[in-house]
Amino acid sequence: SMAGLGATPMGGSYGAAKHAVVGMTKTAAVEMGAMNVRVNAICPFFTSTPMVDNPILNPNGDEKELNKTLARGCPLKRIARVEEIVNVMVMMLSPANTYMNGIAVPVDGGMSAM
Repeated sequence: SMAGLGATPMGGSYGAAKHAVVGMTKTAAVEMGAMNVRVNAICPFFTSTPMVDNPILNPNGDEKELNKTLARGCPLKRIARVEEIVNVMVMMLSPANTYMNGIAVPVDGGMSAM
């Protein structure tokens, strides 16, 4: 989650947990690097998944309206599609990508640029 890269107003516990994931990623990358094990994280913005469409978050069941609300502050004005996150995973796992290590990659439509 991109909550690991910045502030999480009104979500301190969630933000702290996500910052811990980023810290653990960096620590594991340093510890495992000598064994040629790379450790990286993906930090996505809201993504169109069943979790985002959860009735607790979306009590009226209007997925399009919820997506508009979630995307309002995003520079791309939309939430991510699952395949956009998967494409980054595939790139990170590519045999051609052998030197990326200890990085938390924001896949967030430009949110972390703000």
